[in-house]
Amino acid sequence: MAQDYDVSLKVLMRHFVRDYLWLAFGNAQAEIKPLDRELEATKLHVDGLAQVTIAGETFLFHAEFFSAYDKNVPQRMSGYAGRITDKYPGLGVYGVALYIYYDETDLGKSFPNAYETRIFGELRSYHKFEVIKVWELDADDILRQHLIGLLPIVTLMKYEAEKAEQVIRGAIQQMQEKVDDPWLRAEMFAAMFLFAGMKQLRTLVTKLLKEANMLELLKKSETYQDIFAEGRAEGHTLGHAEGHAEGRRDGLIYSLRSCLRARFGVVEFEDFLTQLQTFDEARLSELVDQAMTVESLEAFKKLLDELQAQSKNSGINNGKTV
Repeated sequence: MAQDYDVSLKVLMRHFVRDYLWLAFGNAQAEIKPLDRELEATKLHVDGLAQVTIAGETFLFHAEFFSAYDKNVPQRMSGYAGRITDKYPGLGVYGVALYIYYDETDLGKSFPNAYETRIFGELRSYHKFEVIKVWELDADDILRQHLIGLLPIVTLMKYEAEKAEQVIRGAIQQMQEKVDDPWLRAEMFAAMFLFAGMKQLRTLVTKLLKEANMLELLKKSETYQDIFAEGRAEGHTLGHAEGHAEGRRDGLIYSLRSCLRARFGVVEFEDFLTQLQTFDEARLSELVDQAMTVESLEAFKKLLDELQAQSKNSGINNGKTV
């Protein structure tokens, strides 16, 4: 799952460098030239890299996302800066470390903004960078500033719990209005869906995307498809081992499991297996769509019970007719 976050954030940085530059420099007038993010020696890709000119000063802007606290971040930021300088000599590196989430154990920890080495007490190397904690960003401010590239991570920002629906609805509306490219808009919705899982808000995001008639676009995104790749891959393998039709059914069941776990966290999926195995391929395909919008696991269970009851009644009626 960390790899999914990484891909989404790299997409956002590639298309919305200016919005992330705002986090460090506000509304400063800036000339921006995107740069190749691949660093030659190791084929390492940084998350965001651009040549920036502000008030006559030209430098390299480097942004890196971290999904959780990591004591090695200062050393990593220094290492990235060294490799960036090797590829683009002559310019200083202005680094920004963006922490997108934390757990309660991180609250008392220090988030250093520099890395230094000393030998015999003498400073031998030093790299300073900015630290930005996404959970300290004001969601209303981001919406007011129309920072479109930051909207997919708005669920991780600071807002009153009772305003979650208002914040997410506002973010979806702005992405609809400001992002013309359907592929990019789909990837942004998928990123929002992905990050909302960190705050148990995927059900709400799904509901609001459905209201905005954007749910089908979300399901077409590469990121969303990757979330369920495990289920499709396992179903494909089973298809070869046990016959294509049976394999497709198993693949749909695995996709259902992936969907429910993506939306609701840990799921005792075995509780559903017995019922699911009684449905045909067409019904399972419908259930995958239903799993995207159902409000809760309890509602999904109730749906399965109703469908199974309908099947039984249909069988009885058919028997009487015969």
